Amino acid sequence: MIMSRDQNIVRNGTIKVGDLYFDEVEKFKYVGATVTNINDTWEQIKRRINMGNACSYSVQKLLSSSLLSKNLKVRIYKTVILPVVLYDCETWTLTLREEQRLRAFENKVLRKIFGAKRDEVTGEWRKLHNAELHELYPSPDIIRNIKSRRLRWAGHVARMGESRNVYRVLVGRPEGKRYLGRPRRRWEDNIKMDLREVGYDHRDWINLAQDRDQWRAYVRAAMNLRGRRPEGKKIFREGKRPLGRPRRRWGDNIKMDLREVGYDGRDWINLAQDRDQWRAYVRAAMNLRVP
Repeated sequence: MIMSRDQNIVRNGTIKVGDLYFDEVEKFKYVGATVTNINDTWEQIKRRINMGNACSYSVQKLLSSSLLSKNLKVRIYKTVILPVVLYDCETWTLTLREEQRLRAFENKVLRKIFGAKRDEVTGEWRKLHNAELHELYPSPDIIRNIKSRRLRWAGHVARMGESRNVYRVLVGRPEGKRYLGRPRRRWEDNIKMDLREVGYDHRDWINLAQDRDQWRAYVRAAMNLRGRRPEGKKIFREGKRPLGRPRRRWGDNIKMDLREVGYDGRDWINLAQDRDQWRAYVRAAMNLRVP
């Protein structure tokens, strides 16, 4: 394979290495990763998303089963589906479009896990909004996982030394002039952007990676960073409610249960802060004998 951004380059169909001839191809698989002649990461990401879809389809009965808890379904996603998608993600160069595609895949799986929600106003079942998924799934999302793994691998490469070929590729500079137009985003650009998100704004990140403890702290910060919630539809609808009797809410049931056991106050949330007192009301509700 000859790598070049010029799609009009003349290709003779074979590559000679010593006395051996190899057919020239546009892409091939190497250790599970897809390598293209234009060094395009999207082909690999697209293939991983397709494999993740196939994996989620194979366990969809478990994800939609009412016999399994939500926590167990999330564990299935983390241990069965997510590793398939994130294979080789340490070498990915992500753009905003590719991050959105990966988030869309994760949200689709999470909607299978958490199911639909009944709208409080219309009474119809609907899909969960992204903000609601963000609340139900408190673990780091797929992009945070990728950034953390990428930083961890970058630290390993930076500490390898000049005798390793991987380090030479990292610090090497190709000869010649680049093509006109906006330069493509490089893997190192992603590393600098990830470090900028966690508070490190210096350019010489290779020297920073020599300190394992300090670098490990940045890796953990990248994993646990909680970004701004995505804008979109709000969880609670604004405006006036429809005419007629309002539907009974979950909070109304709690107030009715407490009223039955002798608590007639409205601020039951503050009451619940006292574990012992709240446990007493729970036992009273269990042992209450209806005349």
